[in-house]
Amino acid sequence: MTVMKHGMQVEVELRVSIHKLWEALKNLNLLASKVTPNLSYQILEGDGGVGSVNLVQFGDGRYEKERMDIIDDSIHTLVSTVTIGGTDLKYHEYRKTVALSSGRNGATTIACWRAECVPGQGHAPSSLPQVDALSFFKELEAFLNANKNPYA
Repeated sequence: MTVMKHGMQVEVELRVSIHKLWEALKNLNLLASKVTPNLSYQILEGDGGVGSVNLVQFGDGRYEKERMDIIDDSIHTLVSTVTIGGTDLKYHEYRKTVALSSGRNGATTIACWRAECVPGQGHAPSSLPQVDALSFFKELEAFLNANKNPYA
């Protein structure tokens, strides 16, 4: 039997520096609920680095438990594997990548979210993960621009 992987991607230019956005993404456990009140991001195991296990809970009852596989400061890339749940609980082998690159004159950042997954039996791929990613990037941009010290 052939397993068909499904790919999804969102790319957006944000008016925030790559450094500020990168630090925020690495510290979502401190910021997620400030950025989006119905989003919870909790470190369950580890220190937030590679190998850590995080629980992401969405306001509509969806959740996912993810393991951090790669955190590369040199290329501003995070890679995680969803081990339980899944953005809409209809996927297997769900792997997410967030990669940042400098935008115009260093004043903006290109944020790219990619996912590769295998839809569960009887389930068609959903666009919900892409909508969630784009929405979160825009909310994070607004939050970081409105707060000089986002960790206060």
